[in-house]
Amino acid sequence: MVMVIARGRANLKKADFDFLHGVETGRHLYQFYKSPKDYLNILTDFFSSGLEKGDACIWLISEKMGISRVRQHLLENIPGFENYAASGRMQLLSAEKWYLRDGRFDEDQALRLAAEAASGIHRLGCERLRGAGDAAAIPHEQWAELHAYEEKIPHALRSIPCILLCAYPILDCSIADTRTVLRNHDGVLIGRLD
Repeated sequence: MVMVIARGRANLKKADFDFLHGVETGRHLYQFYKSPKDYLNILTDFFSSGLEKGDACIWLISEKMGISRVRQHLLENIPGFENYAASGRMQLLSAEKWYLRDGRFDEDQALRLAAEAASGIHRLGCERLRGAGDAAAIPHEQWAELHAYEEKIPHALRSIPCILLCAYPILDCSIADTRTVLRNHDGVLIGRLD
């Protein structure tokens, strides 16, 4: 396992983010976050770097966080965000609509949507997909199903150049959840927890 540490927006240039933190094609990373600020800061840098490199980006945002809150944060922190969003290169989508059907985690739906997104990156003129999802969108009693999905997703997308990041609210993680997250990912992207 590789630990990837984000030092914060003031200490690094966005263009150096991937290089400094070992973010490269094929990585399946995780992030624990404690507050909305933690979540927004690390993921904003993660996606900003991808946009600068020409990646197609998909951010699956939980209703608890709110797409409008994330959109406003990106408008304030990523120059040209409106153009990226208008072109389809930066998509902000509901994690609940992606992962759940009738309130239950639907692995088949999530895998199908991931494959569709990955296969559509070339239409956007991109060579790589950068995606992030938030486990907070899935009811905690269904996390065992999420963990099983996490094992499959890198294999399902192995023919597509991608970087995946899974965000977990640390205050909702049991010791067993934490162990499973560690096992299902090949690196961690962390910042300071507020």
